[in-house]
Amino acid sequence: MVKHMLLRCLAIAMLSAPAQASLNDRQQHIEVTPGESSQQLAQRYPAITQTDQQHGLNFSTIDAPHDKRFPLTIKHGNHSIHIPYVMTFMGMDNTQRNVGMDEIKVMFDLTATGGPMMPDDAKRALFAMFRQLMANGWKVLVLPYDPRLRGRDTLINDLPEKNKPFSLDASYEPTLAEWMRIKKMTQWHFYADNTYINFSLYFYQNQEKISQNQPVDYSFDLNIVTGETYHRDKFDSKRAKEWREHWVERALEMRKRRESAEAHARRLGLSIDTHYQDPPLPPPPPGMSNPALPPN
Repeated sequence: MVKHMLLRCLAIAMLSAPAQASLNDRQQHIEVTPGESSQQLAQRYPAITQTDQQHGLNFSTIDAPHDKRFPLTIKHGNHSIHIPYVMTFMGMDNTQRNVGMDEIKVMFDLTATGGPMMPDDAKRALFAMFRQLMANGWKVLVLPYDPRLRGRDTLINDLPEKNKPFSLDASYEPTLAEWMRIKKMTQWHFYADNTYINFSLYFYQNQEKISQNQPVDYSFDLNIVTGETYHRDKFDSKRAKEWREHWVERALEMRKRRESAEAHARRLGLSIDTHYQDPPLPPPPPGMSNPALPPN
């Protein structure tokens, strides 16, 4: 979460910077593939701004012109993602690891010019996007410490804060009344073929003052990360490189947290999706094997 917020703050800062980093007024369709190098991307799109940071991190950004948006396609085999109204694209390339852009962040709107939307319109547009993702083979991800709840049960507010799902079930479109109670920074997670994505909801008004009968100034983030980086980032810098050696210890801790959350959910009469299986680990490097959890 901390890294996610830092990247969002950086993206907002770049969005507020002078317009030399923007596309021109002609709407240009951008295509990017997770794992490709930032140099390859810059060769295709001169509007890219590259910023070298410490520790070998290279940020590649594209901003939309003021009051305009640009279409973006994230290519991922049969699971490509199309975002029609992008404000800012940012790809992070760790040149020391030589893995290309292993993390991509997109800030987007649901209309061509952005601006406030009626809550029901925003909800319908976002969940239409989710349905298209699932039609393209993306599966809803339950985080390893979250209870395996489905549908409306992920919205239940009677769970203690420590046992509430961090993300909601994207296959369930809430009612308008439920949508109005969803908090900012709520997330929906997906995975497909060793790649993970999550959507985050933001709005700029005080939630207690917004109304379903008035437009709301929404903002949405899409974060995409390769499987290797997704797991590596769960560990501190001393253990990240050899994360597989430490994975079982962490996975057992996450299992314990999930079991506790699910036990409480059962006491509330909620159903647990016992058929849900966590995604497999990414392919190991040559000569290595992936760790395995002992039977529960």
